[in-house]
Amino acid sequence: MPPRVEEREWDYGWAGQRYAYWVVAEARGIVLVYAEEGFGPEFPWGVLFTGNPESLGNDAQWNWYLEEAFVRSGLWTGSTKPGMEEAYHLSPEQRFGRTPKRGA
Repeated sequence: MPPRVEEREWDYGWAGQRYAYWVVAEARGIVLVYAEEGFGPEFPWGVLFTGNPESLGNDAQWNWYLEEAFVRSGLWTGSTKPGMEEAYHLSPEQRFGRTPKRGA
């Protein structure tokens, strides 16, 4: 499936406020997305649900990293390295010691 752009309502703005996002994966009613607005840019990777197709969800559904979104979505059924759950909650600066460059 190639990435595609969709949009949903931003529940924390005015009535009818919508933001676009990129769908990067979809399985079992779960949609992994990237958004630059709404919870992005700080938490750009979201876990949305096909059963609620109008909402961008709440802050607990948004993550720093795609890897974190994938694991926290429940789609990943394998194990993770010890301590990774805590590392997911670190900013890129804290986790990697540098500021990531957008688009690089």
